[in-house]
Amino acid sequence: MLKAFAREAFHSAGGLHLARALTRKGLRILMYHRFPGVRSRAILESCCAHIRKYYHPVSLTEVARSWREDMSLPPNALAVTVDDGYRDFYEFAEPVFASYGIPVTVYLVTDFLDGRCWLWADQIRYAFKHAGVKTAEIVFSPGNSIVVRLESLEEREWAAKAVREAAKRMPDEDRVRLIAELPRLLKTTIPEEPPPEYAPLAWESVREMAARGVEFGPHTRTHPILSRIGDDERLRDEIDGSRRRIEEETGRPAIHFCYPNGRCEDVGDRALERVRESSFQTGVVTVEGLNYPGCNLLMLKRIPADPTYPSRFFQEYLAGLRAGNGSVC
Repeated sequence: MLKAFAREAFHSAGGLHLARALTRKGLRILMYHRFPGVRSRAILESCCAHIRKYYHPVSLTEVARSWREDMSLPPNALAVTVDDGYRDFYEFAEPVFASYGIPVTVYLVTDFLDGRCWLWADQIRYAFKHAGVKTAEIVFSPGNSIVVRLESLEEREWAAKAVREAAKRMPDEDRVRLIAELPRLLKTTIPEEPPPEYAPLAWESVREMAARGVEFGPHTRTHPILSRIGDDERLRDEIDGSRRRIEEETGRPAIHFCYPNGRCEDVGDRALERVRESSFQTGVVTVEGLNYPGCNLLMLKRIPADPTYPSRFFQEYLAGLRAGNGSVC
């Protein structure tokens, strides 16, 4: 009760205005992923109206140009990014951002759009949701396994999350092997093509949106954890191969990169150096916080955003009240 009262008093007293004033030199980069359905579109309308009223939307190309030339961004500058390249961005979100004149950068997993794969985290979710057993032992490595119960939806969701998090810490070849084993372990099948709820953008839609000003950047070919890849040639192909596909399909430079999963331990020195050698103008991570002049443009922090966030929570995040401001790595 007291906490809710204090929060209401803070907002009534103009606390968000003060927070925005104190962080006005910081660049906010929002990080979206999914836009599930018509309801999310309605909430996104409200979020965009708030952004337009209190912030200055900018593109990442503007950010790179301004900071490389030692120029200032507008106060309370804000950029919007969307990871992965799901179809629901085109269906529900892009028209809203466009109607408010808010630039967006979308990071594409190019083998996903090419129909060569669907996102491995979604494959894990699907496998556990459709498991044909009530319990299963998941072996991550010799002597390292967990036994999971799968009798309820909640248990299946917990197990899928536990396996996803474990997979992120594995050497890449072991992660691939584990996912290939899941259908046998769970007595299920994983379809060759993603179900509609996991569907990717079509390249035709990408070209259409690029013509309207949406920026597209690589998010690798298959969304591996880059620091877990041991082979330098494979690392180069994931980064540069993804860039080439976007440029082939759009005819435009792809100059902004997004590291899969994006935590410090997921990036690694080799991937950062590869991104630098490839002359990307920006790179984004999932470390939370605002960015200030002089920061590393290839390791820009972001603020999580989701159409399901309550309005006040979203507004507080943007104002800088919830996002950390420590060192990137």
